[in-house]
Amino acid sequence: MVQRALMPAEPASHRTDATYGDLVGRAHSALVNATSLPQDRFTNADDARQELFGYLRFLRTAGQHVDLLGRLVGPDAEDVRSFGRHLATAAQREGGGPSPWNSAASYLGAADDLIRSHLDLGLANRTSEGEELLTDPRLLAAARETVQLLSAAAAVRSRLTRRVAAVERGPSGDGHTSDDLFMTARRAERHIHVQGRAAMWDLHRLGIDEASPALQTLRFPVVVSAAPSPKFESALAALRSLRQLSYDQARRQVPASPASLRDLTRLGEAATTPADDWLPPPTSGLARVQ
Repeated sequence: MVQRALMPAEPASHRTDATYGDLVGRAHSALVNATSLPQDRFTNADDARQELFGYLRFLRTAGQHVDLLGRLVGPDAEDVRSFGRHLATAAQREGGGPSPWNSAASYLGAADDLIRSHLDLGLANRTSEGEELLTDPRLLAAARETVQLLSAAAAVRSRLTRRVAAVERGPSGDGHTSDDLFMTARRAERHIHVQGRAAMWDLHRLGIDEASPALQTLRFPVVVSAAPSPKFESALAALRSLRQLSYDQARRQVPASPASLRDLTRLGEAATTPADDWLPPPTSGLARVQ
């Protein structure tokens, strides 16, 4: 099972106690490091490509986060939601390894997962904390902060792609990074500059002009209320459903938050305990072999 965004490895206490404000603050710090672009950050072609992939991953993650916040508010934030959704699509590229951009994306993705852990698949609240904080229109202050992070990233796009091209292609001028990848970064930058302004105007119209502490204290839920479970004809049917859910989450066909992955893992562990015999007793030699 693969969740959409993983936090960088840290002591367990930092992961479990982190608030939304903590994670976004770490994303901001990583972004400051990413946008500084020191000359010695990447000096070979592989590191240069990782840098560009990490940049696109950050844009995609931030776009998905803005889209989520816009959907929680509803029709009044359609420009905000449209901006995030289209940016996530424009920056849709896979790949990348360790880089400051990837660190920023991982922290912001973890903040997004934190919010999703309070929601069900239909984005309805399933915790008391979510009921209190995720229905407050002021949560769009988080979208405003994310758009500002995106603007900072867009401001260095030209310098970043020139550095990547120079290092990756080298003296021979023969590089392995496709022009399509550079074009993707360019289109995403243009989208941020143009539609990002429309999103900021939408936020201004809604009275969101300053940062708000509305989401800063939100934490991962300790106990998540259980949703009604479907009835299965047999234990084997339940295992098939579990396998399908794992398959869909790994391929991003359904949202995968830390809470859902934890619950799914615990269910899988219980279902595969050697002490439990889930299959009916064999009634023939062939059934016994199977």
